[in-house]
Amino acid sequence: MLFYQHGKISTQVHEQGNSRILWVQETPAAQLESTQSVSFLKSDHNNSVLGIPVSWKGYTPYGYLNLEQSTALLAFNGERLDPATEAYAMGNGYRLYNPALQRFYSPDNLSPFSEGGVNCYAYCEGDPINNTDSTGHVKTPSFIKTIKNIGGRKTRKVERIKRYNEDITNYNTAINKHSTRPNLKQNGNVHFKNLLENSEAYESRAQPVLPSLSNKDSAYAEKHKITITPKSIDDHRAETLKMASKYERMLDKLSFRLHEEAMSVRHTPQNPINTKRTMWDTHNANGKWQYNS
Repeated sequence: MLFYQHGKISTQVHEQGNSRILWVQETPAAQLESTQSVSFLKSDHNNSVLGIPVSWKGYTPYGYLNLEQSTALLAFNGERLDPATEAYAMGNGYRLYNPALQRFYSPDNLSPFSEGGVNCYAYCEGDPINNTDSTGHVKTPSFIKTIKNIGGRKTRKVERIKRYNEDITNYNTAINKHSTRPNLKQNGNVHFKNLLENSEAYESRAQPVLPSLSNKDSAYAEKHKITITPKSIDDHRAETLKMASKYERMLDKLSFRLHEEAMSVRHTPQNPINTKRTMWDTHNANGKWQYNS
C-alpha cells in the first residue's frame, strides 16, 4: 500500500513493516524503516537515487535497474520501482512505465493533439537524459527543474496562491454586499419596478476586478493539495443586465413615469384647500385687513 504527500510518494506499507521517505523541498534525503533505521540517500539532479550506505545503483538512460542492486524505496528520477512489474507508476499511478521496454504500457490521454505529443507511448519523447516525466503526461526539462528550485521557487508560488485567495475573498465580499430584489414575480412575470431598481444599482456602481491565477500556479496548488478559494458567480447581475437590455424601452417609460410622479408629489402643497395662500397674504377679518399668522 502506497501513500503520497504533495504529489510525492511518502510511505510504503508492506508485510515486513513500512518504509518512509524524508523529502527536503523536492529532493529525497533519507529513508526511514519501521525498525527505526535511517538510510541517507544520494541522488542526482533528477532525484534518481544513486546510492545509500553499503550499496550503490546504476541506471540506463531510460531508468533500467537491476533489482538485485535495489534496497531503497525510490529509484529512477525519485520514483518507486515496483518489483512485481519492474515498472514505475508515473503520475501517482496514472500509468506504468517500463524502463526495459523504454515506453509506457498504456497510451496518454493527452496524445496526439495535446501536450502528450504524437507518440502516446513514448517516454520523454525519446530524450530521457535531458528530460523527466513524473506526471505520465508531459516531459519536463531537467535543468529547468533544478534552476527553478533555487531561490525559493516554492515559497514564491505559495505566496502568490495565498495572495490570490485573499483577493478572491475580497472580490466575493464586494459583489455580494449589495442587497437585490427578484426580477420576476412569483407567477413568473417580469417585475419591472424591481428590474429597473436593480439595473440602476448595478450600472451606478463599479464592478470589482476579478483576480487571476496563472495555470502553472493553479497546477502547483492542485499538485500540492493547496486549497484555492472559489469565486462567487454573480448570476443576478448578468440576469439583470440581460433583462434590462431586452426590456429597455419599457424600463425607459417606467423610469419617466416614476420621475413625473415624484416631481408631482414634490410640488403639490400639503394643504389642498387653499393652494395659493401663504403667510404673507392678507385677508379681511371683521372688516380689518391683517396678515396671516
